[in-house]
Amino acid sequence: MRKRLLLVFLVLFSTTLFASVPSFQNFSTPEFSNDSFIIVWDSNRPSAKDAGISSSVENISSIKQYDHLKTVEVVHLTDSADLKLSMEQARNVVGVKGVFLNYTVTALEDASSATLPNDPQFENLWGLNNTQGSFDINAPEAWGVTTGSEDVYIAVIDSGIDYTHEDLASNMWVNTDEIAGNGIDDDSNGWVDDIYGIDTYNQDGDPFDDNRHGTHVAGTIAGVGNNGIGVAGVSWHTKLIACKFLGSSGSGDTAGALACLDYIINLKVNKGLNIVATNNSWGGGGYSDPLYEAIASQAENDILFIAAAGNSSNNNDLYPSYPASYELPNIISVAASQRSGALAYFSNYGASSVDIVAPGVDILSTVPNNGYSYLSGTSMASPHVAGAAALIKASNSNLTAIQIKNLLLSTANSSVFNERSVAHGDLLLWGESNNGAINCQDMIQLNRFSPSLDRASASLGESVRVEAAIVNCAELLNPPSLLGLGESFTLNDTGVDGDLIAGDGIFSVDVDVTWTGGSSFQFEGYPESVFDIVSVEEPVVTTTEYQYIEIDGTPLSLSDDSYATLDVGFSITLPDGTYQEALTVWSNGIVAFDERYYSYSNTSLPLNGQESLGLVAAYWDDLYPSSETVVSYAVVGNSPNRQFIVNYDSINRFGYSSQTGDGYDVSFQVVFNESTPEILVNYKDVLATSAAGFSNGSGATIGLQLGGRAVQYSYNEALIENETALLFSSGGAKPSITTFDIDGIFRPNQLQTILAEASHPSTDVNLDATLNINGVITEIELGQEVDVSLNLGINTLQLVVTDGQRHVTSSREIEILPYSEAEQALMEQERLAGQADVLSDPAAHGLVSSEQLAIEYANGQNSVLNNPTEYGLVSSDQLEIEYANGQNSVLNNPTEYGLVSSDQLEIEYANGQNSVLNNPTEYGLVSSDQLAIEYANGQNSVLDNPRSYGMLAIAEIEHGVISSSDVEDLPEGVHLVGMMVDVENVAEFFGNVNYVWAYRDGEYFGYIGEGGNSEELITNSGYQLLESVSAGEGIWISK
Repeated sequence: MRKRLLLVFLVLFSTTLFASVPSFQNFSTPEFSNDSFIIVWDSNRPSAKDAGISSSVENISSIKQYDHLKTVEVVHLTDSADLKLSMEQARNVVGVKGVFLNYTVTALEDASSATLPNDPQFENLWGLNNTQGSFDINAPEAWGVTTGSEDVYIAVIDSGIDYTHEDLASNMWVNTDEIAGNGIDDDSNGWVDDIYGIDTYNQDGDPFDDNRHGTHVAGTIAGVGNNGIGVAGVSWHTKLIACKFLGSSGSGDTAGALACLDYIINLKVNKGLNIVATNNSWGGGGYSDPLYEAIASQAENDILFIAAAGNSSNNNDLYPSYPASYELPNIISVAASQRSGALAYFSNYGASSVDIVAPGVDILSTVPNNGYSYLSGTSMASPHVAGAAALIKASNSNLTAIQIKNLLLSTANSSVFNERSVAHGDLLLWGESNNGAINCQDMIQLNRFSPSLDRASASLGESVRVEAAIVNCAELLNPPSLLGLGESFTLNDTGVDGDLIAGDGIFSVDVDVTWTGGSSFQFEGYPESVFDIVSVEEPVVTTTEYQYIEIDGTPLSLSDDSYATLDVGFSITLPDGTYQEALTVWSNGIVAFDERYYSYSNTSLPLNGQESLGLVAAYWDDLYPSSETVVSYAVVGNSPNRQFIVNYDSINRFGYSSQTGDGYDVSFQVVFNESTPEILVNYKDVLATSAAGFSNGSGATIGLQLGGRAVQYSYNEALIENETALLFSSGGAKPSITTFDIDGIFRPNQLQTILAEASHPSTDVNLDATLNINGVITEIELGQEVDVSLNLGINTLQLVVTDGQRHVTSSREIEILPYSEAEQALMEQERLAGQADVLSDPAAHGLVSSEQLAIEYANGQNSVLNNPTEYGLVSSDQLEIEYANGQNSVLNNPTEYGLVSSDQLEIEYANGQNSVLNNPTEYGLVSSDQLAIEYANGQNSVLDNPRSYGMLAIAEIEHGVISSSDVEDLPEGVHLVGMMVDVENVAEFFGNVNYVWAYRDGEYFGYIGEGGNSEELITNSGYQLLESVSAGEGIWISK
């Protein structure tokens, strides 16, 4: 199996010869384990056997599972395994959410630090008490409040701790549930003899430091203070838990860090240890979903994750350094300062992504074998913050992790670091004006957690979650309203309406994006809290005409897993409407809009990351350039319609080459446009002759990601053919609002007229529109006037026009003013004049007075009462007379109305009965006497001549035995057999009989012939089927 060395090459070109020059930023490619990888399951993991990992992935040596990280497993491979192939096999197992590299991480110690004599002098701890300047964390003043507590624990995830060190031993946590040296896992936590912690690097229970880094970190956090020996930590009495995952060289992997985090959670959950934070002075790996989830699990268990920001002098806002750059509420990212207060030359920074600065240059602390040494790095800054967190917890045991974080950040001294800024400032443990983390009083500060950057983006119809906390020292307050769009938004901490966790002190609101372009928001009373939410186009991908452009391009000297950054020379337009002037071309089929690391192991889109993340995965696979000419670039066309083309020509997949006859190579190109928001990818050749498993994109990711938005065409699917093309765009044409006019009298109770019109580039598209007036939404017809009556004050109107897929909005604010005194007086005057005019001559206005109405009403009544017949009416007296006449007419002559009297009806009924009884045969009837006679005659006829009716005579076989000959003599048909009959030979009987019916006790019973139930039933009954034929019972057989 090859050793994957991830190299980045600096490409140098002359600006006089080429339109664009590849450039190099301070960016390193992460290394990773060659014999292990990490799996994340969709839900709590099944066993490896059930999941199919063991049977689907070749060359597995072992699988590591965790107690609390239920969805994570680490798969270890044998020496002969192919890492890439194994990861692909695992990715295809049902239930696997993702497969990730096991990154190599290192201690973040600056290599230029010098080792000085082991003189234990507190005066040399300038970060705690700077005798040569004012810049320090004011530790001695804080110790006047508390020097720490043995009930507070900090876990050091590092290279281990020398737990025998004279300045550390008494502050080491001791696992009293474990018996040292007996080789037994006494507390059943999966680790044998874990007295002071564990060693995940060597997979044992002894976390002794064989480097020095972890011991140095531990001494800064909680070196025993006031003991007359060596140095003092920030907290004199905090208990230290050691988790070693870095080896003697100072490096380890993600899997080891995961095991440490799982172990720490287990100690807090199952042993009840008051673990305030983990210190994490390490980094260097790429983004890892499993590690993100593990740190999130710490947050769920109220544990801070304090992390070194990194030593590459990078801006973490642009080039994230993990794990410090994960966007999680429990992470505190720490930069390093020097004795003068300036930011250390090596320290990473970031106005949004790095939280705080702490001393990190020439830091004296403990090292193994009772030694002391000076080291520099953000690794040395982070433990200052971890020790401060422990001291704060000791001063107030009721504080939560978030409250401690808020105290640390809200009291940090704002400092200027020559444009290398951080989100808050310098760690200040104690302040003269009660403005330190441990003596804070009446310091109100607003912290915005989301959006984490000052610019967030979303598509129309989506929402952006805004999360913030406002603290007065550690006390959480209700945050002010969020202002924007002329509205006021109220944040909540109830676990609903956009808030994730109720009562966690982080208040939230979802802002629906209903506008186009950008809108600014800020918290009321906090002008410095301004941030923008930008409505962006959602990218789409469609197949399109193949338009391959032959170029004579500039070659890029790319090797395996390498990249080159190109200055395009003009602004290209991306599908979301943004612009880009630099591109990073990766050998593995990615053209990126940033310089973060992208693994050769393709994953599905979207990728997790910050808002700046962007890439075109034209054919993201483990590609392997074999010469200088396989990847090139060129500019074609003239401004403002230039195109920038990146060409991949006959590039092989790793492990295959045309030279070896494997026949795997692909050719494609990516075309960017200066003015058109589209990206075209032409696929010239994607067919592999002998590597069919990777043909047509079956081993590649193809898609586009811009910020948090992504569109994926395929992921490990054979969907691409030769000479085809994909177009990434903003989703095609969209409607535009051409008219949104409001006219009328803008006063209360007056009508205002609204006219809305819109257009669309496609004439055959139907447009629909809604009008939102003060939160009330109404469908309207475009081009038709709509009358409304607006409320007094400011009215917000929003028009939304949609073509069914895309929609645009336009907003108006209309103020309805109250009437002025002059207007009110004039209106009153006009009202009174109108009233007088109507009253003086109501008839002229179609009205009558109430007196006239009463007169006319009475006249109408009298006219009807005096002459009812003229109105088709009769009086009640006349009605009664006519009713009586009608009754008498019917009673006197019933036959005229088709009626008969009741007496006549009885006579006719009796006559009918007598007619039937006297002559029943005329009506098809017989008398009961005649019926009995005929029944007896029928019986006698059958009994006297049974064979005439196809039956055996009863007398012939009465109490006899039916033999086969008896049955053979019978003709075909149905026959009555007899009474008390035994079957002589069942087999022979059923050889001649198809079916048997029995009539017994008034019921029929059927028995199937040979081989069926009848043979068994007859046998079990002793061969007796019937008892009495004379009583109407018997059996029938069918031949």
